[in-house]
Amino acid sequence: SPSDPQEDLTGAEIAKLNEKKTDRTAILVGSVFGLLMLAGFAVAYFLLGGKPEVRDLGDLSRIPEGVFPYQEGEEVETSEFWIGQYEVPIAEYAEFLEDLRANPNREKRVRHPDQPESKVTFKPERWDEIYEKALKGGKFYGGRIDPNCPVIGVDWWDAFAYAKWCGGRLPTEQEWEKAARGRSGNLFPWGDEIVPENLKSGLDLETAGLTREA
Repeated sequence: SPSDPQEDLTGAEIAKLNEKKTDRTAILVGSVFGLLMLAGFAVAYFLLGGKPEVRDLGDLSRIPEGVFPYQEGEEVETSEFWIGQYEVPIAEYAEFLEDLRANPNREKRVRHPDQPESKVTFKPERWDEIYEKALKGGKFYGGRIDPNCPVIGVDWWDAFAYAKWCGGRLPTEQEWEKAARGRSGNLFPWGDEIVPENLKSGLDLETAGLTREA
């Protein structure tokens, strides 16, 4: 039979050898455990999709009373009002729809008196598809969307109902233009020349030969 490799070792040497074996085992077990944890994180990220974080985009800006150059230079005076700093995001519009679903009577209170009878829902066209892709940070019409992107596909009746649900109202044409142009009366918030990259018009996605001014 083969001889015992530890036969000629002293007690101290055997103890040291066993300590090394224990350390190697601990390192091996730790490495395997670490790999399993990484694999678990990867699977969880894949299953959950790394969902985008929903931001708070409900801030308002105060527009002071006073005169401003309206359209072709006409001087128009408005009272003070407040307006949202950002377009209504998908996440907030989803809260609106969910609240109406849970409280059907509330839907009647936010409807415009002249809303057509054929208008039976405030869901934008293709809403379910848009909302699902937004929650996952997916793509829609070739562009990546998330819950913080502006809601699309709403009509005037949708906008009226949402504004009333929020405790506000839609701005008038003059208020909208004053908020956009600012006190300087520029054609655009940043100046008098159009910059496609500064607005969500789709112009920045067109080819150079098809780009046109609005």
